[in-house]
Amino acid sequence: MKNCYKALPKGGKVVIVDAITKEDDETDGDHPYGEIRMVYDLFMMVIRASKDRTHVEWESLLRSSGFLRFNIINIPYRDYIIEAFPI
Repeated sequence: MKNCYKALPKGGKVVIVDAITKEDDETDGDHPYGEIRMVYDLFMMVIRASKDRTHVEWESLLRSSGFLRFNIINIPYRDYIIEAFPI
């Protein structure tokens, strides 16, 4: 993210489409995509050996990379749209 920040032209922004995992105390409950989320979580752990971030982790990553202004937009699926702006 720091390299993205450095490479941005004046007035530019970074657009990220990624999942944001729930905090430990959150549950899917009766969410219409609850089962898909569970399968996706298993896929991430077993196949890709990668990491989903929570909302707090995304904020921390963006801030530590220099993006002090950003929007995290929930879309009706697992993914979110994250817009990060340089100051």
